[in-house]
Amino acid sequence: QIGNIVWLYNTILVYGMLDFAKDRYGTLTGNSKRWDVNKTWKENVFANPGFNWMPGCAYDDSYDYTAELKDVPEQNLPRVLEAMEFVQKWCVAREANSNDEKKEEDTVTVPLEYQTAYDMRPWTAFPER
Repeated sequence: QIGNIVWLYNTILVYGMLDFAKDRYGTLTGNSKRWDVNKTWKENVFANPGFNWMPGCAYDDSYDYTAELKDVPEQNLPRVLEAMEFVQKWCVAREANSNDEKKEEDTVTVPLEYQTAYDMRPWTAFPER
């Protein structure tokens, strides 16, 4: 789902829809957790019933994507790789574990342009007032 990851990158940069992108990327992250590299694609898909609803896996920096990116024009390849790394950095939910040390990168504040600008709901739900 490289096209989906690039699309999420564009929604964050152009529209500031970081929360939207996190919600969509969470499904890919969940698929990645259940993906077994020792199985074939078909075995993995049938072992993961939610995969048909939202197919694809999250970006893995240890995986070599040259086969998947062979049709990407050479001048666009660095930008696609940048988009994949960017979405992985900003959209993966950090698991809260009290035993882990808090790293400097985990304390990075979200830039203003990635934050939600407006609440577009016609009315705010009663419990949220």
